[in-house]
Amino acid sequence: SEAIIPYAREYLSIILLGSAFFSFGMAMSHVIRAEGKPKIAMAAMLISAVLNIILDPIFIFTLNMGIRGAALATVLSQAITSIYILFYFTSGKSLLRISLASLIPEWTILKETVSVGLSAFSRQVAGSVLAVVMNNSLVFYGGDIAVAVYGIINRLLMVFIMPMFGVNQGFLPIVGYNYGAKKMRRARESVKLASAVTTLIALFSAIIMFFFARQLISIFSDEIELIEPTISALRIVILAIPTIGIQVIASGMFQALGKAIPALFLSLLRQIIILIPLILVIPRFLGINGIWISFPLADLIAFAISLVFYLRELNTFRSSELSAEVGTTDVA
Repeated sequence: SEAIIPYAREYLSIILLGSAFFSFGMAMSHVIRAEGKPKIAMAAMLISAVLNIILDPIFIFTLNMGIRGAALATVLSQAITSIYILFYFTSGKSLLRISLASLIPEWTILKETVSVGLSAFSRQVAGSVLAVVMNNSLVFYGGDIAVAVYGIINRLLMVFIMPMFGVNQGFLPIVGYNYGAKKMRRARESVKLASAVTTLIALFSAIIMFFFARQLISIFSDEIELIEPTISALRIVILAIPTIGIQVIASGMFQALGKAIPALFLSLLRQIIILIPLILVIPRFLGINGIWISFPLADLIAFAISLVFYLRELNTFRSSELSAEVGTTDVA
């Protein structure tokens, strides 16, 4: 809305200037994790988060910089994190050596990297597209209060759902390695274990958010006119959250196997293919509640489709596993 746009523009203008630090830190953290040093990668992320938490009140309140201070705090924390990561790579502790010669692109590697990473990239783009559609729909059907409601819900969902994406990131190299080594049983068991863990996380998160909605929302605001509609909306949005675990793992599984097309399709399925059309259609009949109802509907539809892909691929694992066992028996 007109009341929010000036703040958004001021924040974005500063964040964009520091986007190189964010991109460098994110990319190189994955490289560090690929080296088998997840603690260093985690330390880098914690440095950024903790510094941001410390600098935010200083810049916003002490220095009286408002929204501009929040953006500067974020950029500064990301810049310091980038320095920490750069020091790691230049200190001799890394397996890699950064030099100008090593920065020359090798198109074969780039092609493979883009192919494997396309689903993760698409998921981020889908999130941005969804945010645009959501904000416009929320302003149209509910005004600024609806935008604030969704802002709180979105932050709560990120806190509770991010562990699932952590499990997904952790199981990718395990599945990819075992699949490449033709150890189908281990690959299949890894997928099943990750699915069980993410589903339990999602179920636990849904229970906590449903029964402790008021307490959680009160962390963000003490205004009754904001708390009450947020409680109602949150309890609708999270109804099908337990199905997200399979969706995340199904997409990650195909990414780990290097199967770009199904990975891309499943990455776009929930947000772009299903959720956005529902948000554009259902509120025409149900108003603002139609937006909230779109979330569990999208989750259920995406879950059903993802489950078909998921089970079919697990059956392929099983068939390959049985073929390998038969081959071993014949040789014996």
